[in-house]
Formats: sequence, C-alpha cells, structure tokens
Amino acid sequence: MSATIASLSGGPEPRLSGLQAGFTWHASGAHWFDAVVAAIERAESTVDLEFYIWSPGRLAGRLHAALARAVGRGCRVRLLLDTFGSEHAGPAVAILQQAGIVVSWFNPRRWARLSFRNHRKLVVVDRRHALLGGCNVADEYDGDGVQAGWRDLGICTRVPACVIALARSFDRMWAMAPFDHLPVADSMPEASRGDRWELFVAGAGRGVRRYRRCLHRDLAAASQIDVVAAYFVPTTRVRGLLGRAARRGRVRVIVPAMGDVPLAHHASAHVLRGLPPSLIQVYQYVPAMLHAKLVIADHAVYVGSANFDPRSLRINFDLMLRIEDPEISTQARGIVDEIQSHSKPYACGNPGPLARLRQRTAYAALAWLDPYIARRKLRLLS
Repeated sequence: MSATIASLSGGPEPRLSGLQAGFTWHASGAHWFDAVVAAIERAESTVDLEFYIWSPGRLAGRLHAALARAVGRGCRVRLLLDTFGSEHAGPAVAILQQAGIVVSWFNPRRWARLSFRNHRKLVVVDRRHALLGGCNVADEYDGDGVQAGWRDLGICTRVPACVIALARSFDRMWAMAPFDHLPVADSMPEASRGDRWELFVAGAGRGVRRYRRCLHRDLAAASQIDVVAAYFVPTTRVRGLLGRAARRGRVRVIVPAMGDVPLAHHASAHVLRGLPPSLIQVYQYVPAMLHAKLVIADHAVYVGSANFDPRSLRINFDLMLRIEDPEISTQARGIVDEIQSHSKPYACGNPGPLARLRQRTAYAALAWLDPYIARRKLRLLS
C-alpha cells in the first residue's frame, strides 16, 4: 500500500525528501480539516482563512474553538467569507467576532454578488504553513466520502516561497473584499513561480489567461491524463485536447454519480454524451458527492479550488497550484486510483428528447449565458 493510500485509511501522511517534503496530500475532507485544526493549534502569530461556504454545524464549531484559542494566545485571526456562498452564516459569524476573530465579507454588493464569487479555500498559519483545496466549512466535507460525508481533497505546503505567495494573495483578496472595483493588473499577478511549482491566482477577468495557457499546454503534450471533477463542463477546445491525448495514450475522467447542483449536473451530462467512449475512460463516483478538483497531465499536477468549468476558468476568484514532479504525480494518481475503486463506468444511456433539451439548455446557461452576464457586469467595475 502506498503512502498516499495509507493516509486515506488513517495511516501516516507521506513524508518525502527534496521538493516532496514541502507538500503533503490530504486525500479526504476529514484529513484536510484535521491538518487545518492542527496547524491552527500550533499558530504563534497569525491565522488567515478564506472560504466560499461557512455553514454552522459540528465542523464550524470545531474551527471556531481552535480559532478562539489562537486569539487567546495573542494571534491575529482573519476570516474572509464570500457573501453569496455564506449568506446564511450571519449569526454564526457574529459569535466568531465576539471571540476576537476579524471577519470580512467578500463582494457585499447585491447587484454583483451572484456573478462574482470568492470560491477560494485557503488557510495560512504564521506565513509558514498553508493549506488549500476544495473543502468548504460544512459538515458534509468532514468525512472520507465513503463511510460519511462528501469526497474531497487538498494539499498543504511548507515551501517558503509558495506560502508567502499564498499569504500575499490572501492580503490582496482581503483588501479588495468590498469589491468597489477590480484590482489593477499589477496588483494581482496572474501567477507566482518556484522550483517546479506555480501558483495561479484568477478571477473576474484577471489572471485566467496564464492558467488556461498552461493547462492547455500540459493537456496538449501529455499522454497520461487524469481528471477528477465535481462539475465537468470543459470548453470545446479542452474536449478536443482530451480526445487527442486519448489517441496518444490514456485519459481517465471521474465525475460524481449524484450532483449537488442540478444545472451543472445536466450540463455535464450533455458534455459526457459527446465524448468518444472508445477513447476516454469515464467513471462515476458512487458512494457520495464527489467535490474534488484534481488534474494530472503526465507529471504535472493541478490542485486547488477551481472546477473544470467555464465559471472557474473565467469568472470565479480561484486558486490553483501546479506542481511538476514524478513522485507527487505518482501520489496523486494513487488518490485517483482509490477514487476509481469506488466508481462505476459511466453510462449515458439514451435520454429522451426532453432530457436532451434539459441538458443542452443547462450547458448553454453555464457555458454561454453565465459568462456573458459576468462580462457585462465587469464593464461597470473596470
């Protein structure tokens, strides 16, 4: 059993040498939040967090208690929440503030709230330790995705330059939280780079071009591609890149069997019906909602908060970390193998005319209408 798969069943997280020593996989939401709480409990000076969803419950209470203890030790604690995603968290947030936690709301402007969302999930402790991934603060994320809760994943880093880049990214998001206008280009760089890693900071028309170019380049060159996607609505170009890669080698896609967003689930079904089944291996994750975001193209690994859809590529504020390393990509594929072990081959069946119309309409809404409305609103902010 590999170190990565051992970590799924409660064994030790992998500890490696060289570049790998600076990154640790957490292959379920339960493992990721255990690491988050452990990092907060060790905090000495600062804790910065941002989440799309903060939902009152057992997990939120656990984080609240750890953050309150950090404040009691003299740490500065800042929490950035998306106004749309956390719209029902008001009373819980008031309790956080009473504990000395400084809370800010991202994009409180009602007319722009639906289009522009801070979809990032990030925790930075003492500017020496950072964790990112797909997990929101809600009880369904605090599980292994097999016996309990949804299936998600994340990664933590202690690489100094990467942590500092993430910390500075948080500072910029904190400063622009009122969303009175978009940041100028040089105040929000598209990417930060280090030794075989690159951090992409994207959102609302900023920072997406470099991420798309890099992702397209990796997909175009790879012969072994794995995609784990909660919402699989790739562009026409990406579908073409996946098809050509499948002819060179192997392409594996894993999507949820059950979707939590019906519009996205129907749009994904429209896309999946058009993929060549003889070339691209498509699986559905069965036990629970699959919320993970992971792309592996040969030895390049993308992990973070961005979905495989037009909203994450063009509208949402998201974070994606790209790591190019054989050992880390091997670990990531071990995670994908374990996810596939709980999946079944995708069968699109033969939907009737009404189902096909529903799927096409959902795809049009996500791929064309949503970006069009966002572009119109962007002109008012630029």
